[in-house]
Amino acid sequence: MQRYRTYGQGDDTPLNDGDTFFTGFWSRYQPTYLKPGQLYYSGNGRLDKGTYKVRKGLKSLSNDIAVTNPTLIVGAFSLANDKTVSSITRVSTTATVTTSTAHGYSSLDTINIRGATQSAYNGDFSITVTDTTHFTYTVAGSPATPATGTIKANKGPLVFNTYTNAVVGSGDVAFDADNTEGIVIALPTKAYLYRYGQSSLLISYPANETAAIGDPCDIVQFLNYVYMFRGYSTANELNVSSVTRAATTATATTSTNHGLSTGNWVTMVGASPNGYNGIVQVTVTGVTTFTYTVGGALTTPATGTITARPCKPPLYWDMVLTGSPAFVVVPTGPNTAGAPLINMPAVDWGSYFKGRFVLPWSRDQLVLSDEFDAGTYDPSQTQFRILPGTADWIVAAFPYQQSRILVLYRKSVHLVLLDGTSLAIAQAVEVTRNFGCVARKTVVNCGPYILWLSDLGVIRLQIGLELNLTSTTAPLSDPIQNIIDTINWEYADQSIATFWNNRYYLWVPTGTSTVPNTWLIYNFLNEAWESVDTYPDAFLGVNLHIISYNGSKRIHAVSTAGLVSLIEENEYDEFGSPGNVEDYQIAGSMKTRNYLAGTYDVKKVKRFQLEANVTDGDVFSGDYVLSNPDLDQPALSYTADETTDISLRSSVNRRGVSGRLELATTVGRPEFKAVSVESSVTTRGTYNLT
Repeated sequence: MQRYRTYGQGDDTPLNDGDTFFTGFWSRYQPTYLKPGQLYYSGNGRLDKGTYKVRKGLKSLSNDIAVTNPTLIVGAFSLANDKTVSSITRVSTTATVTTSTAHGYSSLDTINIRGATQSAYNGDFSITVTDTTHFTYTVAGSPATPATGTIKANKGPLVFNTYTNAVVGSGDVAFDADNTEGIVIALPTKAYLYRYGQSSLLISYPANETAAIGDPCDIVQFLNYVYMFRGYSTANELNVSSVTRAATTATATTSTNHGLSTGNWVTMVGASPNGYNGIVQVTVTGVTTFTYTVGGALTTPATGTITARPCKPPLYWDMVLTGSPAFVVVPTGPNTAGAPLINMPAVDWGSYFKGRFVLPWSRDQLVLSDEFDAGTYDPSQTQFRILPGTADWIVAAFPYQQSRILVLYRKSVHLVLLDGTSLAIAQAVEVTRNFGCVARKTVVNCGPYILWLSDLGVIRLQIGLELNLTSTTAPLSDPIQNIIDTINWEYADQSIATFWNNRYYLWVPTGTSTVPNTWLIYNFLNEAWESVDTYPDAFLGVNLHIISYNGSKRIHAVSTAGLVSLIEENEYDEFGSPGNVEDYQIAGSMKTRNYLAGTYDVKKVKRFQLEANVTDGDVFSGDYVLSNPDLDQPALSYTADETTDISLRSSVNRRGVSGRLELATTVGRPEFKAVSVESSVTTRGTYNLT
């Protein structure tokens, strides 16, 4: 602020600069070139009111889902103290533990028992607490009772020889009877239904059927059934030299070793008569032969150019909650109505469009189901290819407008207009071949825009102006290109996105991570990138769902550790393995632009001032970072002892061309409103005192 009415030749004219609002961050550019209101970096923050405030944290919702060897959670945990066990007795398969003092455990905690002479009592067990000094667990076999030895009980952290990211896919569902919503979570050997306020429901798979880690797993509700797609191919296509029949058993001979096992499924294509075709389950009889069941008196041997493609047929669940809910295999073999109709093929994913399922029938073909019939497809009428035989492949098909579908290939984008009756292609328009789509789950409708992740970054297409996309000079993510460059592009196809509360939430794998671990947030109200969000190390992405929570639509995230987490709810991040949830403080980070005060001259930076709202217990620190400083600058440290608004004024008294304030929070969710800096360009020789 001015201290004199006028200045003489020997006076240092004070210069003021700063920001009274914050709208977004531009990390790709030099911080000196940013405009008022633009931050150089924003981490774990929201800029709702022109201020920076640390985001809200996770709330764990599904601690009753049993995941075998969940991902190790590394963070703010303490090694538990041993509890001395005075006795373990057994009745049938139930072991009852008595501790010498109060154990402090809760039901569903996983407790390690060690030191029993009878090894069956030792290990990690999910317990049921009966009182302050007793709990029970299930024991295998018939070890002697009571147990002997010097026995200890300890609550985690859990340590296994191997760690498996056991959640492979998820999909949201809605029930007509009570208008409730939920999420179906697929594990390799079973699935669970999560619903708010209710215990998770186990949904079993058919015998010998799995959803393998690393294979596609897409879960979609259609016509009050839940379908799980598990991939169209797990190996190279096999050439079949002959197919013969005896009674209802067909014997196929392949040109090379097939590598199949009894119980595997294959898709038979190209045989005549049609009864030999379809998805079939095989019995291996030799390295080049297998058998499967057919119906009717089919002509033998079959003719045609026959192939067998290893696959996993889709599963479906009828959404009945009573009894023993279970997925079943979709109808297989040839369609009962005869050729050219086929049953639901084995594919990677499915998308709903105008009362039909749209499925990727192969790398460059889409096929649509009959209207309101997910099980019947007519490839002669509703199958189409846009770029047959090219070095490109389909990544996503996104419903666009009326009878149009936006088809995103890996290297190009196309708009397909379908005939309103037959849904055959009426017109296909190439939008661009300068880029395509990297990850299907990043394609999101955000108001008048459709966004997705490409090799160039995040692309924004305005509905109705799709042909203008080819003239776009820069992707939407250009201001944060330096962060986009940290994406692990080998696994970028695992990225996920959603739109909520006027924001595009993009979850991507960065660094060496092979699954999404970093969130990039774009705020449409501010028209700027808002934050880079990070969470506890093991919070790794499977899918995002917008479903109801306590009466409002909210983002739910499904992680590889088996948890459903509510985004932006708590004052801290609540996360951990099922039954062992921990609380984590949120580490906020805000870096302002460099304040030049209108001149590139070397100036003496006298003081910074920070305006903030704090809550009792908030802790943050800061650094004044000068460009070309003559000496190291002091650091700022602050702990709030009341809930109030504050003005922090800190002396710097160092020379540099420009300077910025970098703030880091360690406890709580403080809100930073404004930053100002006072400096001066000296007209006299100066020196610094330390």
